[in-house]
Parts: sequence; C-alpha cells; structure tokens
Amino acid sequence: MIKSQEFSPGMSAIVVGVQLPEENPTTIMDDLNDLEALLTTLGLVVKGRLSQRRVKLSPSCVLGTGKVEELRDLARDCGAGLIVIDR
Repeated sequence: MIKSQEFSPGMSAIVVGVQLPEENPTTIMDDLNDLEALLTTLGLVVKGRLSQRRVKLSPSCVLGTGKVEELRDLARDCGAGLIVIDR
C-alpha cells in the first residue's frame, strides 16, 4: 500500500526520470522540465533532479539499487520532502 502525503507550498522536491532503450534522452529531459514546471506552479521548490537509463523496468523497483541510494542521499542533503518519479 502506498501512503499519500499532503504537500505544502515551499516544500522541497526532487524529480526523477527513467530512460528505456527505445526512448530519446532529449524527450526524457523535456518531460522532466515539464514536471518541474508543474511542481513549481503548485508552489513546490525543485531542489534536485536524477535520471537513470534502464534496459527494462523491474516489477519491484523503477530504479536500480545504486540510484535509490543516490536518491536517498540527495533527498537528505537538500531536505526534500517529496520525490516525484516521471514514469
């Protein structure tokens, strides 16, 4: 079960994108730019961005173990209260 959490204006966020082999890297970055703009419109402050190339998506996790650890560290370092994955 996924717990939802309310967010408030000024809350820090990180956006994350995943690129599969058939996807254009420019499209992924454009999608993240759009997501960041949407979050900014909602009053959130985007403090970080990560992307990862994957051969395929895993049913258990969108990101690999190493990228999850990198994301955890980034969220802690910048005080992000929200992580938004564009997938």
